[in-house]
Amino acid sequence: MHTAPIPSLASLAFSPAAWSHSVNPYNGTWKVVFDGAQAASMQGKLVVRDDARTWKVVAHLRSDTCAGREAPIAVSLATAEELVFEVQRSKVLTGCPDGSIRFKAVDDKTLTGKMETGNVVTLLRE
Repeated sequence: MHTAPIPSLASLAFSPAAWSHSVNPYNGTWKVVFDGAQAASMQGKLVVRDDARTWKVVAHLRSDTCAGREAPIAVSLATAEELVFEVQRSKVLTGCPDGSIRFKAVDDKTLTGKMETGNVVTLLRE
């Protein structure tokens, strides 16, 4: 008789499969607000559903063909304290860069973070 090995509790607790079955506290729709000189010309929306969904920022940058396209996200961390995800722009248009963003929770309706470009970003729950 062949029996399958039983995984340890530690291996289950840290596996992505175990995380993907829990409810992401940031599920929902978020308004994306930018700080800084370009803030007036940039706005966006983030939709989170467990470990995926979409990111779209409308930026009036004619020189950036990647700007303004809705892109999928892949959530890598969602705790009461922070949300981390990768914007997978390369899946929408070949040559567009992917980028990770880490947000810290301010309260139940507000998250703040900094993009790889240095832009400060605030998420407001809608």
